[in-house]
Amino acid sequence: MATIDGIRRLVGKIAAIAGSGDLDDIGADERDQLQRALEQVWRAHAVYLAPRYGAMAAEPGYISCGGVLVPVHLAEDAPGPDELAELVEIGRAVRITASDTLCLSGSAALLSALEHVGDLDFCEYAEYRVPDGAIEITAAVDAHARRSIMPVCQRVKLAGSSPLEVSCHDHWDDSARSAVEQGIGSGSRYLKLDFVVRSATIGVVEATNVVLLLDDGRAATLAKSFAGQEVPVGEADAILPRPLCDPLSLGRYINFLRAQINIYSRKDPVKALKRGLSLARILFLDARGETILDLLRDPQGALQAAISAREALAAKLSGARCRDHTRRSVLEELRIALEHLTLRLRTAATARPRGPAWAAEVDTTLKSLALEVNDMIAGA
Repeated sequence: MATIDGIRRLVGKIAAIAGSGDLDDIGADERDQLQRALEQVWRAHAVYLAPRYGAMAAEPGYISCGGVLVPVHLAEDAPGPDELAELVEIGRAVRITASDTLCLSGSAALLSALEHVGDLDFCEYAEYRVPDGAIEITAAVDAHARRSIMPVCQRVKLAGSSPLEVSCHDHWDDSARSAVEQGIGSGSRYLKLDFVVRSATIGVVEATNVVLLLDDGRAATLAKSFAGQEVPVGEADAILPRPLCDPLSLGRYINFLRAQINIYSRKDPVKALKRGLSLARILFLDARGETILDLLRDPQGALQAAISAREALAAKLSGARCRDHTRRSVLEELRIALEHLTLRLRTAATARPRGPAWAAEVDTTLKSLALEVNDMIAGA
């Protein structure tokens, strides 16, 4: 299909420029030209996909379906309508604002393809409004941290010049709240809240909401995330923090994925495969993507990673010390449900055939992907 060839050439060119560091320095006219070209080819691909997956979105590069905006390269892998509806509700339950942009991110955005995920990731883009921004944001965080019913907030992390990480089970109090407020007021614009949630789709699981606070220095904050791996919630009324077709962001994302594959190929092959799948999808390398999916669907792939994540979460819940009786009871109920879920997943893994040379195939596949992408970028 001509559109796919056009996307590959264009995206390869953008990745090549970004990899050399030149994309930051190109003029506004050339950057706008790249963005318009990307919008044109991705809009054409959205026209092709929309009848099967939803409707054309006004924002270039997206399909509108099930209350969310799905990037065209993720349309075939995104959760189905029922799964999306539930994940959106979970996201709304763990967010800190009611009106800012919330996105489903990470592996959960590929749930239909992966079949099993070990956690849920959300990214929230919250406008930081002076002079009361620190007070307002901290009040919302405090409400999550003190709540004893579902979804249960386990930890609050604040990054910046004065980093902070607090357990909500036994260490959250007025002094912790004050420390968060002071950190935000001093310039920290990155928050991370870890929850335990129960989902009909994937069972008991850890859900993380990364909150990026946007102020006048939002460009540096936005560089901490990538539109290419996010599914914004809200369809027509979603206010996107930056366009999917921004060439600078896209180029950085592609090179981020390439670096991540190299980092994790030996120490966490499932994570490397997930990064590889994302890279294959955004470059429309369909055959390579299907090979990676086969490896992820092997019991040693995404299913084993999901089991390991549940086991780690169960250990956290078992060791949690809670001063609040209601919270302690809820966590124990979740821990028991988690053990039952893990047992079912282990049984499923045992029943499925395992690739005899899975690790070697992963290594070969990731190396072949890297070579193919290198050639594409070099020839752009």
